[in-house]
Amino acid sequence: MAGRLLKFPMKPISSDEGIEAAREALAVPMPSREAQALALHLEEPEVLLGICGLLRAEIETDPEYVVREAEYFYRFLEQPRRSIGILDEREFFLGETALVAGTACRLLSRREDARRWFDRAEAWFRHTVNSVADWARLSYQRLALRVEEREFEEVLELVPLLMESFEKLEMGEDALKCRFLEGVVLMELDQPTRAIDTFRRIRAGARAACSKASRPLAASRT
Repeated sequence: MAGRLLKFPMKPISSDEGIEAAREALAVPMPSREAQALALHLEEPEVLLGICGLLRAEIETDPEYVVREAEYFYRFLEQPRRSIGILDEREFFLGETALVAGTACRLLSRREDARRWFDRAEAWFRHTVNSVADWARLSYQRLALRVEEREFEEVLELVPLLMESFEKLEMGEDALKCRFLEGVVLMELDQPTRAIDTFRRIRAGARAACSKASRPLAASRT
């Protein structure tokens, strides 16, 4: 009797295991990684999520390193087409690695490279279910790039719109970051009174967020 071999999915790994595996993957030299892709779990969503998180954590201290690593994983996911997760995980991680690479390029003042990576991120995020939140994060980076290019009037026009998007998505920290850009621009435009008012609002918003976050912890101790 002839039959066929059934391929069962590997046991999913936890978030903690994913972060540990991500550290191990990043420690392996790039030329050796693809041959060890299975052992390193490089097609596991939790591992890729951990890698993106670790790279974001290093982005301000070592943007050169982050650009190299983000581009490596972008190319790894791009070709050949790999089966990542069960829905749109491949498209999300392609967008996310492009966004990380673009952000690092922006910090390095490699603005043309940053724009190119942001365009790639947008193209891939269009194919994801949660595209609104992803686009909002991408829009913030593009807005920060406009600040660095001293396109101040455009920034002041777009900041309120992006803040509203973040607030609707309940992404309070990102909304505060937008307001900070507004404050920086107002200082550059020699409007210190408005800038000080903006920074005060940021402080009040941050305190409110901290207070809200501490309530569940306080309740759990009573």
